[in-house]
Amino acid sequence: MNVLYLHGFASGPDSTKAHFFQQHFNDLGIAMLVPDLIPKEGDFTRMLTSRLVKDLMTIIENCDFQDLVVMGSSFGGLLAIWLASIAPKRVQKLILLAPAIRWSREDVTNIFKTDLKVWQTRGKLPVFHYRFNKEIPLAYSFVEDLILNPPPDFYQQPISCPILILHGAHDEVVPLSWSQEYAQGRINVNLRVLDSDHQLLNLLDEIWLVIRRFLCI
Repeated sequence: MNVLYLHGFASGPDSTKAHFFQQHFNDLGIAMLVPDLIPKEGDFTRMLTSRLVKDLMTIIENCDFQDLVVMGSSFGGLLAIWLASIAPKRVQKLILLAPAIRWSREDVTNIFKTDLKVWQTRGKLPVFHYRFNKEIPLAYSFVEDLILNPPPDFYQQPISCPILILHGAHDEVVPLSWSQEYAQGRINVNLRVLDSDHQLLNLLDEIWLVIRRFLCI
Protein backbone atom coordinates (compact mmCIF):
# COMPACT_ATOMS: atom_id res chain seq x y z
CA MET A 1 0.00 0.00 0.00
CA ASN A 2 1.13 3.56 -0.81
CA VAL A 3 -0.57 6.77 0.29
CA LEU A 4 -0.62 10.03 -1.66
CA TYR A 5 -1.60 13.00 0.55
CA LEU A 6 -2.86 16.22 -1.04
CA HIS A 7 -2.85 19.29 1.19
CA GLY A 8 -5.42 22.06 1.29
CA PHE A 9 -5.77 25.22 -0.78
CA ALA A 10 -3.71 27.65 1.32
CA SER A 11 -1.61 25.01 3.03
CA GLY A 12 1.52 23.00 2.30
CA PRO A 13 3.32 19.68 2.77
CA ASP A 14 4.50 20.75 6.23
CA SER A 15 0.98 21.20 7.60
CA THR A 16 -0.05 19.72 10.94
CA LYS A 17 -2.29 17.09 9.34
CA ALA A 18 0.32 16.10 6.76
CA HIS A 19 2.97 15.60 9.46
CA PHE A 20 0.56 13.71 11.70
CA PHE A 21 -0.58 11.20 9.10
CA GLN A 22 2.84 10.76 7.52
CA GLN A 23 4.34 9.87 10.88
CA HIS A 24 1.57 7.43 11.72
CA PHE A 25 1.74 5.70 8.32
CA ASN A 26 5.53 5.52 8.56
CA ASP A 27 5.22 3.87 11.97
CA LEU A 28 3.31 1.08 10.21
CA GLY A 29 5.87 0.82 7.42
CA ILE A 30 3.56 2.46 4.87
CA ALA A 31 5.02 5.07 2.54
CA MET A 32 3.12 8.36 2.32
CA LEU A 33 4.06 10.84 -0.38
CA VAL A 34 3.17 14.50 0.22
CA PRO A 35 3.90 16.44 -2.98
CA ASP A 36 4.75 20.13 -2.69
CA LEU A 37 2.03 21.53 -4.93
CA ILE A 38 2.78 25.20 -4.29
CA PRO A 39 6.47 25.57 -3.34
CA LYS A 40 6.74 29.34 -3.93
CA GLU A 41 4.55 32.37 -3.39
CA GLY A 42 4.52 33.08 -7.11
CA ASP A 43 3.26 29.55 -7.77
CA PHE A 44 0.23 30.34 -5.63
CA THR A 45 -0.43 33.59 -7.49
CA ARG A 46 -0.37 31.77 -10.84
CA MET A 47 -2.09 28.60 -9.61
CA LEU A 48 -4.46 26.78 -11.98
CA THR A 49 -6.54 23.82 -10.80
CA SER A 50 -6.27 22.00 -14.13
CA ARG A 51 -2.47 22.31 -14.06
CA LEU A 52 -2.34 20.79 -10.58
CA VAL A 53 -4.39 17.81 -11.75
CA LYS A 54 -2.01 17.27 -14.69
CA ASP A 55 1.03 17.54 -12.40
CA LEU A 56 -0.45 14.97 -10.02
CA MET A 57 -1.26 12.59 -12.87
CA THR A 58 2.37 12.84 -13.94
CA ILE A 59 3.48 11.95 -10.41
CA ILE A 60 1.21 8.89 -10.38
CA GLU A 61 2.32 7.76 -13.83
CA ASN A 62 6.03 8.13 -13.03
CA CYS A 63 5.90 6.32 -9.68
CA ASP A 64 5.51 2.61 -9.14
CA PHE A 65 2.66 2.94 -6.66
CA GLN A 66 0.94 -0.26 -5.57
CA ASP A 67 -2.55 -0.29 -3.99
CA LEU A 68 -2.65 3.52 -4.11
CA VAL A 69 -4.73 5.33 -1.50
CA VAL A 70 -5.26 9.02 -2.25
CA MET A 71 -5.97 11.21 0.74
CA GLY A 72 -6.99 14.85 0.32
CA SER A 73 -7.82 17.70 2.67
CA SER A 74 -10.34 20.37 1.59
CA PHE A 75 -9.15 21.55 -1.86
CA GLY A 76 -6.87 18.53 -1.81
CA GLY A 77 -10.03 16.43 -1.48
CA LEU A 78 -11.25 17.91 -4.75
CA LEU A 79 -7.96 17.01 -6.42
CA ALA A 80 -8.11 13.50 -4.93
CA ILE A 81 -11.57 12.67 -6.23
CA TRP A 82 -10.67 14.26 -9.57
CA LEU A 83 -7.68 11.90 -9.86
CA ALA A 84 -9.89 8.93 -9.04
CA SER A 85 -12.27 9.92 -11.83
CA ILE A 86 -9.42 10.14 -14.35
CA ALA A 87 -7.43 7.11 -13.26
CA PRO A 88 -9.89 4.64 -11.68
CA LYS A 89 -7.52 1.70 -12.16
CA ARG A 90 -4.71 3.41 -10.28
CA VAL A 91 -6.64 4.78 -7.28
CA GLN A 92 -7.81 1.95 -5.03
CA LYS A 93 -9.32 3.98 -2.18
CA LEU A 94 -10.09 7.61 -1.32
CA ILE A 95 -9.92 9.36 2.05
CA LEU A 96 -11.43 12.84 1.92
CA LEU A 97 -11.16 15.34 4.78
CA ALA A 98 -13.77 18.12 4.53
CA PRO A 99 -13.54 17.87 0.73
CA ALA A 100 -14.42 20.75 -1.57
CA ILE A 101 -16.29 18.40 -3.88
CA ARG A 102 -17.93 21.34 -5.63
CA TRP A 103 -15.57 23.89 -7.17
CA SER A 104 -17.33 26.03 -9.76
CA ARG A 105 -16.63 29.74 -10.03
CA GLU A 106 -19.81 30.35 -8.02
CA ASP A 107 -18.60 28.02 -5.26
CA VAL A 108 -15.22 29.75 -5.23
CA THR A 109 -16.99 33.10 -4.88
CA ASN A 110 -18.89 31.85 -1.83
CA ILE A 111 -15.86 30.23 -0.18
CA PHE A 112 -13.65 33.27 -0.72
CA LYS A 113 -16.51 35.64 0.15
CA THR A 114 -15.71 37.89 -2.75
CA ASP A 115 -17.26 39.36 -5.91
CA LEU A 116 -16.01 37.92 -9.18
CA LYS A 117 -16.42 41.23 -11.02
CA VAL A 118 -14.27 43.01 -8.44
CA TRP A 119 -11.69 40.22 -8.61
CA GLN A 120 -11.65 40.40 -12.40
CA THR A 121 -11.32 44.19 -12.44
CA ARG A 122 -8.46 44.20 -9.95
CA GLY A 123 -6.82 41.20 -11.53
CA LYS A 124 -5.84 39.60 -8.23
CA LEU A 125 -7.47 38.64 -4.93
CA PRO A 126 -5.50 38.69 -1.65
CA VAL A 127 -5.75 35.28 0.04
CA PHE A 128 -4.20 34.46 3.40
CA HIS A 129 -1.80 31.55 2.97
CA TYR A 130 -1.04 29.60 6.13
CA ARG A 131 2.22 28.16 4.82
CA PHE A 132 3.70 31.58 4.12
CA ASN A 133 1.80 33.21 7.01
CA LYS A 134 0.66 36.21 4.99
CA GLU A 135 -1.71 37.33 2.27
CA ILE A 136 -0.67 36.41 -1.26
CA PRO A 137 -2.45 37.68 -4.40
CA LEU A 138 -4.26 35.02 -6.42
CA ALA A 139 -4.62 35.95 -10.09
CA TYR A 140 -8.05 35.99 -11.75
CA SER A 141 -6.65 33.43 -14.21
CA PHE A 142 -7.54 30.92 -11.48
CA VAL A 143 -11.23 31.60 -12.17
CA GLU A 144 -10.73 31.68 -15.95
CA ASP A 145 -9.18 28.22 -15.72
CA LEU A 146 -12.25 26.92 -13.86
CA ILE A 147 -14.44 28.28 -16.64
CA LEU A 148 -12.33 26.71 -19.41
CA ASN A 149 -11.50 23.48 -17.54
CA PRO A 150 -14.31 22.89 -15.02
CA PRO A 151 -14.07 19.94 -12.63
CA PRO A 152 -16.38 17.02 -13.43
CA ASP A 153 -19.78 16.95 -11.78
CA PHE A 154 -18.86 14.33 -9.20
CA TYR A 155 -22.48 14.11 -8.03
CA GLN A 156 -23.33 12.62 -11.44
CA GLN A 157 -20.09 10.83 -12.31
CA PRO A 158 -19.80 7.38 -10.71
CA ILE A 159 -16.59 6.51 -8.83
CA SER A 160 -16.60 2.88 -7.73
CA CYS A 161 -13.67 2.68 -5.30
CA PRO A 162 -14.32 2.72 -1.54
CA ILE A 163 -14.47 6.30 -0.23
CA LEU A 164 -14.17 7.53 3.36
CA ILE A 165 -15.30 11.10 4.01
CA LEU A 166 -14.63 12.83 7.33
CA HIS A 167 -16.32 16.21 7.72
CA GLY A 168 -16.74 18.54 10.67
CA ALA A 169 -20.27 19.37 11.77
CA HIS A 170 -19.16 22.95 12.44
CA ASP A 171 -17.29 23.52 9.18
CA GLU A 172 -17.67 27.18 8.18
CA VAL A 173 -15.49 26.92 5.06
CA VAL A 174 -16.71 23.89 3.10
CA PRO A 175 -20.39 23.10 3.75
CA LEU A 176 -21.08 19.74 5.36
CA SER A 177 -24.10 19.48 3.04
CA TRP A 178 -21.76 18.95 0.08
CA SER A 179 -20.45 15.73 1.60
CA GLN A 180 -23.88 14.65 2.80
CA GLU A 181 -25.36 15.11 -0.66
CA TYR A 182 -22.49 13.19 -2.26
CA ALA A 183 -22.72 10.28 0.18
CA GLN A 184 -26.47 9.90 -0.13
CA GLY A 185 -27.38 6.70 -1.96
CA ARG A 186 -23.76 5.65 -2.60
CA ILE A 187 -22.98 2.32 -0.95
CA ASN A 188 -19.23 2.74 -1.52
CA VAL A 189 -19.12 5.99 0.48
CA ASN A 190 -18.71 6.04 4.26
CA LEU A 191 -19.40 9.53 5.64
CA ARG A 192 -18.38 10.31 9.22
CA VAL A 193 -19.64 13.60 10.64
CA LEU A 194 -17.36 14.76 13.45
CA ASP A 195 -17.69 17.28 16.26
CA SER A 196 -15.11 19.58 14.74
CA ASP A 197 -14.55 22.51 12.39
CA HIS A 198 -12.96 22.66 8.94
CA GLN A 199 -9.45 21.90 10.19
CA LEU A 200 -10.42 18.73 12.13
CA LEU A 201 -7.31 19.20 14.27
CA ASN A 202 -9.00 18.46 17.59
CA LEU A 203 -9.87 14.91 16.53
CA LEU A 204 -6.77 13.67 14.71
CA ASP A 205 -6.32 10.65 16.98
CA GLU A 206 -9.95 9.61 16.49
CA ILE A 207 -9.67 10.19 12.74
CA TRP A 208 -6.58 8.00 12.61
CA LEU A 209 -8.46 5.11 14.21
CA VAL A 210 -11.27 5.49 11.66
CA ILE A 211 -8.73 5.52 8.82
CA ARG A 212 -7.00 2.40 10.14
CA ARG A 213 -10.30 0.54 10.23
CA PHE A 214 -11.16 1.76 6.72
CA LEU A 215 -7.78 0.60 5.34
CA CYS A 216 -7.67 -2.57 7.48
CA ILE A 217 -4.19 -1.77 8.80
